Amino acid sequence: MRLKRKCSTLIALLLILAGCVLRFAMPGHDYLGYLLWGVAVLVFLFPRLPHVGRAVLGVLVCAGLIVFTIFEIPVVRDAHTDTDAHPDTIVVLGAGVNGSTPSLSMCNRLDAALAYLNANPAATVIVSGGQGPGEDITEAKAMADYLTAHGIDSARIVQEDRSRTTRENLENSFAILRARGGDPADGVGIVTSEYHLYRAKRRALIPPASPPRLLCRPCASITSSARPSPPRTCSWPARSTERSPMEKVNVYDWDKTIFPVDSTVAFVRWCLRRHPGVIWPLLRALALLPGYWLGKISKTAVKERMYGFLRRVPDVDAELEAFWAKNFPRVNAWYLAQQRPDDIIISASPEFLVRIPAQKLGVRLLASRVDKHTGRTDGENCHGAEKVRRLHEAYPEVQIAEFYSDSRSDSPLAELAEHAYLVHGQERTPW
Repeated sequence: MRLKRKCSTLIALLLILAGCVLRFAMPGHDYLGYLLWGVAVLVFLFPRLPHVGRAVLGVLVCAGLIVFTIFEIPVVRDAHTDTDAHPDTIVVLGAGVNGSTPSLSMCNRLDAALAYLNANPAATVIVSGGQGPGEDITEAKAMADYLTAHGIDSARIVQEDRSRTTRENLENSFAILRARGGDPADGVGIVTSEYHLYRAKRRALIPPASPPRLLCRPCASITSSARPSPPRTCSWPARSTERSPMEKVNVYDWDKTIFPVDSTVAFVRWCLRRHPGVIWPLLRALALLPGYWLGKISKTAVKERMYGFLRRVPDVDAELEAFWAKNFPRVNAWYLAQQRPDDIIISASPEFLVRIPAQKLGVRLLASRVDKHTGRTDGENCHGAEKVRRLHEAYPEVQIAEFYSDSRSDSPLAELAEHAYLVHGQERTPW
């Protein structure tokens, strides 16, 4: 019995910890956190109750599961509905802002809206959401800024910034649509999360008696049907007889290739030792890893969350200078022996971090664009096929003579090189 109690206590503590991660570190997953806390209480109490109490608890749990299933069926059903129609107007429902930064759930909705707007250039979007506790700006403003930053013309964006509930989101958005000469009855696309779609539909079907014909779209459905697939390969432009010969250069990865370790990890450790407070943003980033492993969260989103630690570093420039003053001598000797002035480094590490050693070496650099003060990422993480795209964009007239990397994920670049090598410490073996 004591062993059962000890095991139940340990399991309960783990569930409470997981619930805290979901509740406080992963915006949009609050209810899952609450659910885990409830399960933790049940796990803790069950072995400590008498037989009658266990029986009563078992009956209550079963009844709760039945009720939950009854109410969850329409939610799950509506979460997987979609339409092939293409409305002229879509409404993006707000989902919380952390200061002035869109929450993860809001970013997912906005990415779905971006895909639809890019696929339908004539469509307009109403971004709906007021300002709540802990929000420096309205949700509508945060969403509008996100869309314009990703290339959507501000003339296509209408802000509804007074609503506090889902009902108000839709009532106010429909009022704006009518004031602009539109009619919700002609069809409106609602962009929201899958779990929220049932609630949005119910709140939308309100007086007047002639409700709009809603085209409710869960984020996942829009993303899968409307987002153009990113190119996985990149072909070089054909060289005509009138064009000068292409420049042949050597291209290198940075981390664990020229530099013997992951420079981002090394810099994080450096900052942790000097500014212990950066641990909290890093823990929040760790909470995203399960979603990344399951394919629900992009690597770019995880890194952006991790780079949030930079907000807690008082003087980033001073730390960078001090870090590289100590670590630059660690550059691999084999690279220094064969370095050429026309070398190009292409790295997934942030540009602000690798720029200093690249300048010291006197070589060109392409890397992930990250704001060194806020951690915000501009564009995609410079990884895999994105490296090829960035190289082609920046230097369209180059051809890779030799390529060096420690990772098979750089195969898109290796395939373009005349000779490619895998790096393991001081050893280089043919790809």
